[in-house]
Amino acid sequence: MKMIKKIIPCVIVMVMILSTVTVAYGAESKIYSTKELKTICDNIINWKKSDQKVSKDSNLFTGEYLTYAGTTNGDWYPIAMNRLGYDDDYNAYLTSLKDYVEKSYKTPQKLSKYKSTEWHRITLSVLACGGNPTEFGKDKDGNSINLIADGTYNRDGLGRQGINGYIWALIALDSNNYSVPSNALNSKESIINSIISAQNSDGGWALTSGDSDVDLTAMALQSLAKNQDYKNVKDSINKALNYLSKSQKNSGGFTSWGTENVESSSQVVIALSALNINAQTDKRFIKGNNTLLSAIMKYKTSDGGFTHSYVNDKDNPTAVAGKSNSMASEQTLLALSSYIRYVNGEKSLYDFTDTISKKSPLTDKDIEKINNLPKNLTTENYGDVLALLEKAQYSKNEKYVSTLKNDKAEIEKIQEKINSINTTINSLYPIDNVKISDKDKIEKVIADYNSLSHYDKTKVSGFDDTERALAVVSEKTRNIIVFAVLTVVAVLLILFVVLRIRKRIKKKKEIDFEEE
Repeated sequence: MKMIKKIIPCVIVMVMILSTVTVAYGAESKIYSTKELKTICDNIINWKKSDQKVSKDSNLFTGEYLTYAGTTNGDWYPIAMNRLGYDDDYNAYLTSLKDYVEKSYKTPQKLSKYKSTEWHRITLSVLACGGNPTEFGKDKDGNSINLIADGTYNRDGLGRQGINGYIWALIALDSNNYSVPSNALNSKESIINSIISAQNSDGGWALTSGDSDVDLTAMALQSLAKNQDYKNVKDSINKALNYLSKSQKNSGGFTSWGTENVESSSQVVIALSALNINAQTDKRFIKGNNTLLSAIMKYKTSDGGFTHSYVNDKDNPTAVAGKSNSMASEQTLLALSSYIRYVNGEKSLYDFTDTISKKSPLTDKDIEKINNLPKNLTTENYGDVLALLEKAQYSKNEKYVSTLKNDKAEIEKIQEKINSINTTINSLYPIDNVKISDKDKIEKVIADYNSLSHYDKTKVSGFDDTERALAVVSEKTRNIIVFAVLTVVAVLLILFVVLRIRKRIKKKKEIDFEEE
C-alpha cells in the first residue's frame, strides 16, 4: 500500500508532463495581427534606411538610393512601401526612374535586349510613384515612351527569357487595366494561353522546362488571379494551388533550388492574397501546425531585416546565411504588404487602379535642401538634384531652375568621366596584352580616377587592374630599353671588332708591302 502511495504521485507528475508536451505539440501556430505585421514592416524599412546610412526620420528615396532607380536593387521598395501607405519622396524616385528610362532608350537595346521583365518591373515602380507608364519621358527621336506597349503587347520575343516574360507582362497589363490594341503583336488572351500551356502535369511551372519551381508557380498564380473569367484559368489555378500545398514543408515554408528560403514563402503569400486566400488560416497551407507567415518570421533577424536562409546557398552567393539581405527583406515586405491589403479588403498588391498621380511644388524644406547641396557635387546627389529640378520647374521658380540645371550638368559630366574610365579599363583586358602605345590612355585613366570624389571612385570597376596595366607597360618599356641598349652595345662591340680586324689587316698589308 505504501508502495502504491509512493507510485501515484509519480504517475500524476508523469501524466502532467506528458499532457504538457502534448499541448505544446498540438498548439496552434501564432496568428499575426495586421498591427503586428505593420510593425515588422516598419522594422524592415528602418533596417533598409540604416543599410543606406540614412536616419529613421529621413526619406529612403534620397541620395545614393536614387541611383538604383530602374534596377532590381531599387524598384521593389517603392512598390511595397506605396502599397503599405508609407510616406516618402516618391516624386524623387519617379524623376530618377524617368531619367534612367530616357537614357536607356537612347541605346539600341533600350531597357534590355532580352529581358522584357525590365519593362514590367519599372512599370509597377512608375505606378507606385504616381507616374504614367504609357507616357513616360521621350525617346531619342522625341517620341513619347510607352512602357506598356514596348514591354507587353508589342514586345517581340516576350517569352525569350522563359515563362517569366509572359507572367510579368500579364501582371503589368492588369496593373492599371491597360487595353490591348486589336493589331497588337501579343493579345492578352495569347499571353494567358502561353502561361497555361506551359503548366506542368503536377500543376507547377518551370522557367523553361523541367521540374516545377515554387517561386515561378506562385508568380504565375499572381498573374492569373485577375483573369479567372478566361477559359481554363480557374482549373489551372486549382492545379497550381494543389502543387503548392503538396510542396509546403512541415516548417510551413518552401524550398526553391534545393534551399528553404524566405523569398519562396513570400511569393506564395502574395499569390494567395491575390486569390483572396488567407495565408494564416487556410488549412491547405498549414503544415505541422506552422503557417506561411510563421515560417517567414523564422527568417527575421535582430536588426529588423530578413535573411535569405540560415544555410549558405550556392546559387545565391551574395546572401550570407543568417545575415539581413536586401532582396529577402524586400520580398518579405511585399508579402506582408499583400497580406495586410487582403485582410483590409484593399486591391491586390499589383493592382494600382486605386493610385492617384500628382505632382509636388517646391516647398521650404526643398529650398533648404537645395541650399545645403554640397559645393563639390557627386553622382550620389544626382537623384536629389533631378527631383528638386522637377519641383522647381513645376513651381516656375526660375532662380532655382537655373541653379539646379547647372548642378545637373556638372554631375552628368562626372558621370561621363566615370563611364569613360570604365570603358577604357574594359578595353585594356587582357591586362598582360596591353601595348606600350596604351601608356597615355592608362595614365589619363589614373589621372581622371584620382580627380573623382571618394564616392564616385566606388563607381569605377577594376581600377586596380589599371595600375597593373601601367606596371605591365612600364615593364615592357624597360625591356625594350634594355634590349635597345644591349643591341647598341652589341653593334658597337661588333663595330669595334670589325674595325680592329680591318686595322690589323691594313697593318699586315703595310708590313707585307714594306718587305717586298
